[in-house]
Amino acid sequence: MDEIAKARKSGHKEAAKTLVILNHDDRKSVLRAACYLSTDNLKKQCAILGCNLTKKLNRHCCSGGHRKYAEKLSRANHAFHHFEGFTGPANRNIICFSSVVLMSEDIHVGFPHLKDPKIFTTYPWAQPKVFCTTKPPQRCDWLFSYKPPTVYHAISPSTELDIHWKLGSKRPQVFNGHEVKIQNMTLSFGTRKESQELKAEQGGKWTCILYQCKDASLYCLSFAKDAKTLDKNIAQGQGDGAANEDIHRDLNCSNVFVNGNIGQVKIGDTSEVKL
Repeated sequence: MDEIAKARKSGHKEAAKTLVILNHDDRKSVLRAACYLSTDNLKKQCAILGCNLTKKLNRHCCSGGHRKYAEKLSRANHAFHHFEGFTGPANRNIICFSSVVLMSEDIHVGFPHLKDPKIFTTYPWAQPKVFCTTKPPQRCDWLFSYKPPTVYHAISPSTELDIHWKLGSKRPQVFNGHEVKIQNMTLSFGTRKESQELKAEQGGKWTCILYQCKDASLYCLSFAKDAKTLDKNIAQGQGDGAANEDIHRDLNCSNVFVNGNIGQVKIGDTSEVKL
């Protein structure tokens, strides 16, 4: 019996609907709506991304199916892809803070734990199997758990171009009684002509934020197009909507987007499902 059938049989009809959303296509890196509404809900609701249902007594998820599926997602070998990006720092922080706190308590939330040693020594756009970078829209984010390297070496094979991750200082903050350290990182391009040409080809800025709580580490890799690139796309009739439609066709999957309404997600183009 599959997870959806088990959830229905156990009486978790809403959980079964959520599983349909989360399990729509696990071959791709598909966004799953994550709405940790408050620190109170963090203690009460299901731990898996995309589910706002109340967790079972003395359990971390609303059903056994969601617990197993969260564990499965954590073993994925590609990053969790947020196609349209977070609405702002506050939206990003509440999700990342709550997730890394849960992860620090050995609770699976659905973010994959990556182990590829070349993640920070290879261009992000040169790792299509880890970070889906096909026609990125105005902004997108990739989230993943990863053991921070002792040293962030220059990116190979272009070490002579001096392209590397520039690190900011770690800033401790308290979230729900837990200390979470944040560190900003920016992909820095050297002054050589080749480096600047490669930077211009990107048409935007690559940044990364590391969230750490105890032994848990969560990275949020982000790409944002610069104003000049956006103006050029609009002039050519390539607005955000057109770009997103191209992504949907290229990946051949229905993506779940946070649409700003609490407890609702939008699947594919127009259909809405209440969680």
